[in-house]
Amino acid sequence: MEDRSPFTHILVPTDGSEPSISAGRLAIRIATTHNALITFVYVIDTIIAERMANATKSTIETVYDELENKGQSYLDYLTRLAHNRGLEANQVILQACPTQRSPTWHENVGST
Repeated sequence: MEDRSPFTHILVPTDGSEPSISAGRLAIRIATTHNALITFVYVIDTIIAERMANATKSTIETVYDELENKGQSYLDYLTRLAHNRGLEANQVILQACPTQRSPTWHENVGST
């Protein structure tokens, strides 16, 4: 009988905080052990982005660009760590309102 790993695809949300980066490192160790695909996700909170735009008198597009660039740097760091361990890793950046679940968000991270 073939042993099947309980982990085939690990989804790791990150906001760039030290706890989320630590969680990403732990997920990488688990994925390495189980030869699992790993997907790192950064979500731009649309409500916070709108508040930032209003507070700074910036356009919403400028704020989204800044937040996306920041998120991309976190995703790139974690992806580099995963690749260094020989893992396949995906990255996803989403814009979402935290109080509403997007009906298609799972399509963006490749799960079914």
